[in-house]
Amino acid sequence: MNAQDGQAIFKKNCAVCHTTTKQKLVGPGLEGISTLRKEEWLIKWIKDSQALVNSGDAEALTVFEAGNKVVMPPFASLSDQDIKDILSFISTAVPAQPEVASSTSATPVVKKQAPWSTAVKVLVAALILLVLSLFAFITYIKYDLRKLGIAMDSVPLKDQVGKYLRSNGRFLFFIGIIAVVLVMKSCISEIMQ
Repeated sequence: MNAQDGQAIFKKNCAVCHTTTKQKLVGPGLEGISTLRKEEWLIKWIKDSQALVNSGDAEALTVFEAGNKVVMPPFASLSDQDIKDILSFISTAVPAQPEVASSTSATPVVKKQAPWSTAVKVLVAALILLVLSLFAFITYIKYDLRKLGIAMDSVPLKDQVGKYLRSNGRFLFFIGIIAVVLVMKSCISEIMQ
């Protein structure tokens, strides 16, 4: 068995879906696979996993179900020796160690996150704008009513607001559309990041 040849074959055929650690990509991580399964079974599985599943092999069915029924492509072109080399590489592969800071202090590095995302900031700004708009709206209604000579106490507020909405509906609709578009744009741009 040649682990160097196995490494080249692994990178060419397997690394897209698997790692040599326990980390899952599309398929499971392969660390310790040689101790979990027999070499003879692994050769059959790698050459054509679906043939093994369709044959009713209990172990193949278990692996297929555990992998959410994701079909592993067949590698019939690989020889038994190629597969043994891959297994040798996996068993001798040294997982990459996380980089250690070169400083001598044992102070942990804490990465600070922004307290609010852009979407939250826009939403808060929109709410503040809405409250200020309502305040301005009510002030404007009071001004209009005074200008018309209507005392605030003589007409119920519900009727005052209703009259204003009927006479300025298009403007308010336009403002509402702008607010909705701004909030949606912010949310979509946040999702796309």
